[in-house]
Amino acid sequence: MIKATLKQIRKNIGIFILKSPFLIGLINYLYENGSHQLRDFFVRQIKPAGPPKSNFYWFLYLSNGSKLEVPVTAGDLKTWQFAQSYKWNEIGIRKIEEFLNDNLPMNEIFCDIGANLGLRSLYSLSIDRKTFLFEPNVSLRYFTEVLFEQNDLTNYRIENVCLGNEEGNILFYISESSYLSSIVQEYAQIDGVVEKVQIPITKLDSYQANYIPNQKIGLIKIDVEGYEKEVLLGAENVLSKHQPCIIVEIQDNNKEELFDFLENYINLYEVFLIKDSYPYSYKINDSTKTLPKVGNYLFLPRNKLINFIFKKKFFSTFYDS
Repeated sequence: MIKATLKQIRKNIGIFILKSPFLIGLINYLYENGSHQLRDFFVRQIKPAGPPKSNFYWFLYLSNGSKLEVPVTAGDLKTWQFAQSYKWNEIGIRKIEEFLNDNLPMNEIFCDIGANLGLRSLYSLSIDRKTFLFEPNVSLRYFTEVLFEQNDLTNYRIENVCLGNEEGNILFYISESSYLSSIVQEYAQIDGVVEKVQIPITKLDSYQANYIPNQKIGLIKIDVEGYEKEVLLGAENVLSKHQPCIIVEIQDNNKEELFDFLENYINLYEVFLIKDSYPYSYKINDSTKTLPKVGNYLFLPRNKLINFIFKKKFFSTFYDS
């Protein structure tokens, strides 16, 4: 009874805040510029309020000084979650991608594979790095394009195509929240499959050769819910020739298989498990038994590590002292 009452009180507070432009602005500023503890409290307490009842704008404050405006839409929970996620969710990935974007040559491309609404592409675009977003769920495209246009983020290309290890068409399962959508049905079913669609599929190697043959891919993010190995198998030429930094979410049931595949590149890469607290990652050894069931990993090219070794912030971030 008490828990139910407190939940209703939190819900009413959340609804009240989301109705007031002044309170939204105040909370927005404190949320973006305050501590993670404050953000965590806010997300967990306001979330029961559900989708916003009216349209408003939420401002994201990036570490490079950029301020981006996110259109939050009445009745659309995804846009509200998107607005909160940049500073709250996957802190380690955010810190690492910011550092890599700031230190990689600007003529190297970022490929966001499994881009969803484009959250992980915001920082690269804020510094005008050429960015390719690969997202099979075409229904997400409108929000992303509006967001980018509104913030004058122009150096991008959205491809509503799946990347894997084959060419042609393939069945894609769209989950209820969209975040667990996948070629692998079992992952989408965790969230509830709402639609099955045929989508085009190609290899990153083919795409790079056909559309950006004279440009180097320097950073790849992969979040494809159980389809990671297929994406990497279709990118073997890019891996060997370009040696990009790779940020990838790896699921437990294909972890060992994927690590076995990547052993072919062991002389090219150092492997790190990404954490959400400083130093944000640590180098892993040959054993994967103690690694989390679902984890985010950084595959860092050895040649880039040598160049970054003198940047103390980067070096301390990736090595426990």
